Amino acid sequence: MSESAESVEGIDADELEKMKEAAKQRKPYTFVLRYPIKFGSEEIRELVFSRPTIADMRRFSFGAGMTYGDLVDFAARMCKRDPQSLNGLDIEDGNRLVVAAGFFCALGLRTGGP
Repeated sequence: MSESAESVEGIDADELEKMKEAAKQRKPYTFVLRYPIKFGSEEIRELVFSRPTIADMRRFSFGAGMTYGDLVDFAARMCKRDPQSLNGLDIEDGNRLVVAAGFFCALGLRTGGP
């Protein structure tokens, strides 16, 4: 990854490699928040991405009408979380989250196999 890509995407090369390895092995990926948040009495320090299911993808809208909120909702589904629980995310973590969800989803789809 180039430095300019890192600064736009907010994901460093080590983190991307960990995502690639998790997707390749069909394992969950733990996304560590840089700025932990609270949701009710729960402190959220990390989110665990699971490979998306057809149910996750079925509710995802592709196209020009897609919003940032749609991407956050999709990422929340991949983490088995209520989308409302992510409303307190710092914008940096939010941007990293939607990029990570896209990468993890795309990487998982490219692994093929049963």
